[in-house]
Amino acid sequence: MVNGQAQSSQTNIESLGIKNVGTIEYIVALVLNSTVQVLAIPTLNRVALMRIPTGCRPLCTIATDQSVPQLLAAPAHRKGSVQLVDVSRVVKGAQSSTPAVMGCHQNDLVCLSLSPNGTRLATASERGTIIRVFDTGSKTMLHELRRGSDYADVFCINFNATGSLICCVSDKGTMHIWSARGAWTRLAAAKAFPDTRAQCAFIDDRNAVSKYTP
Repeated sequence: MVNGQAQSSQTNIESLGIKNVGTIEYIVALVLNSTVQVLAIPTLNRVALMRIPTGCRPLCTIATDQSVPQLLAAPAHRKGSVQLVDVSRVVKGAQSSTPAVMGCHQNDLVCLSLSPNGTRLATASERGTIIRVFDTGSKTMLHELRRGSDYADVFCINFNATGSLICCVSDKGTMHIWSARGAWTRLAAAKAFPDTRAQCAFIDDRNAVSKYTP
């Protein structure tokens, strides 16, 4: 459910109990216990409200390419599903639409990532053995990327700027990189320290880096 009605006053951010934050130049998405509140920058007026399952992983990802509609993805109420909404519409004053819901996994989601242009969505469930890649236009699955055979907690998934590469890191202490040239193929698996939290990202179109913290 999305409420696209702007609020007349600024949102009191300190009182919200924020679990996670997603942002692009003109909006910030605040993930709370049961909602995602989308605020306009710099006014901090609320322009959209998405309902998410109470107590789920505080997941949120936004397409960053401003030449295309900015999709926002967050967990939906059906287990393993994702809801997508075009937040650029409501920021510009258009009537908000009902989010599109995609069934992605049978288990609860633990990680989401949209490609910069919003055409691809990568997801991982609590099993952590595969990364699934979806077309956000047709709402169909394109690929399954095998991370490993053992269950894992996937900490982070990211696309490069062109959406041609994906990296992910998990509690297994490994960063995996896949290429989208033709069929998705795994290019590398870099070892790191296990039992640490991690983030991964691409520093350019060809090179990825991960950061592990105790």
